[in-house]
Amino acid sequence: MPVIFRKLLPDEFGGYQDHLVRLSGRDRVSRFHAGTADESIERHCQRLRWPETRLIGCFIDGVLRGAVELQSFQRPGAAIGAELAVSVEDAYQGHGIGTELVRRALLVARNRWIRGVGMLSLANNFRMREIGRRYGGRSNLDDGSIETVYRLSRPDARSFAEEMADDGVALVFLGLNRWQRSIRTPRHDMPAFAAMRPATAMAGTGVAAFGA
Repeated sequence: MPVIFRKLLPDEFGGYQDHLVRLSGRDRVSRFHAGTADESIERHCQRLRWPETRLIGCFIDGVLRGAVELQSFQRPGAAIGAELAVSVEDAYQGHGIGTELVRRALLVARNRWIRGVGMLSLANNFRMREIGRRYGGRSNLDDGSIETVYRLSRPDARSFAEEMADDGVALVFLGLNRWQRSIRTPRHDMPAFAAMRPATAMAGTGVAAFGA
């Protein structure tokens, strides 16, 4: 099944809400540190504003199954900082999706001259703790939660090129997916064609094989 990692456009934030609503009760607690009703998720998503909020998603067969939310902020007299939060639907966990989402979020933050990114997770969320160690985050235990802080280096030509390459391929697949959806709906002036799907993943371009 095709797996695509890419940024969400502002008009796709509703799909992010649908993804969060699909989370299990356990995963909602991991994501929000409390049991969260559908109405609370809706209010959370309505408060999201671009560009302060950047969303990067993992799309599997065209459906958003994992996402990282990167919220930037700036306090008086301090450098720009950010916080990130990751969510992956239960059936798709354990395949490295969260790891890749965090990597991409840190790249986006770095390219926007953000020097520090914080991530809060429950102490028993061992997957997020392992991701923190993988990317050099420093973790502190505080009242049942772990705050991991990533210190980012300055962006360079290579980091900008990496993000631009990912975005270029992602936009191609976004255009294909939207075109496919448009032709799935029969119209009076045109026949309904069978949906087309990319046959193979493209290594090193932001499109990964599921489970790789």
